[in-house]
Amino acid sequence: MLQRITKLLLLASLLGEASLRAQSTPILSVTFEGNNAVQTPLLKNQLRVCREGSWYNADMVKAELQGLEAFYQDEGFLRAKVGDPVVELRPIPGKGQGAVIRVPVTEGARYSLGELRIQNAQGFKPATLLRLSPLGSGQPYSRSKLAQWHEKIEDAYHTMGYIRAEFRLQEEIHEVRKIVDVVLDCNEGPAYRVGKITVPGDDSINTAEFKKQLLVGEGGLYNPEMLGLTLHFLNNMRAYKTISPSDVEVRINDASATVDLIFHVTPLKKGPSSFGAS
Repeated sequence: MLQRITKLLLLASLLGEASLRAQSTPILSVTFEGNNAVQTPLLKNQLRVCREGSWYNADMVKAELQGLEAFYQDEGFLRAKVGDPVVELRPIPGKGQGAVIRVPVTEGARYSLGELRIQNAQGFKPATLLRLSPLGSGQPYSRSKLAQWHEKIEDAYHTMGYIRAEFRLQEEIHEVRKIVDVVLDCNEGPAYRVGKITVPGDDSINTAEFKKQLLVGEGGLYNPEMLGLTLHFLNNMRAYKTISPSDVEVRINDASATVDLIFHVTPLKKGPSSFGAS
């Protein structure tokens, strides 16, 4: 009985899909009008839904073309616009009708990176941070690449204890020269250090021995990444019940620029695996 019901459900699903396809409109062709700098094959490579052989869906096509506009702007065409598609339905003998899609494009001028500067950096030399940039002066301007650079700099600062560091990219667009000058403004704040490390709740754990197993130490610069690696290392030891990030209290003291760490761990067994008794 169960097998029969399963077969009926499968058949209903297949019939429903076939009915949906029968009512759907296949895309016969996609062409672009107004694209001179970026060739059509490259534009088509950015598409996943709006392409020949796919099924036409107005909402999905509109959303994908908005993404295509973002692609253009990330290639330096900051004023690029991708217009609403013109859709023509053409009959397909014996198969209903298909969609012929024409997409109007206004590319505009291509902007390049002008000067890239760092201001208010103390923790790292500006020259060091600039070497991390994927863009050089004269290359097509890309906001996404600079955002990735911004993220790398944040990560670098965090590894050095600057957990409150904030950075802001400031653009100055020069319309006549078609360049964009960029300044990364740094608000570093102090470098935070590890304050007290405590392990409450189980007297069988020798706190001094426990601390020796950690990749973070009292007085050292606080590195969130190293704390994550510490948990991975402790869990691989299999001396405790699995320790998750929520088992470690991270108490930040902005007044003293310190971070206290409180480990809540439960030994799996007594003895050497729990570092001995205190």
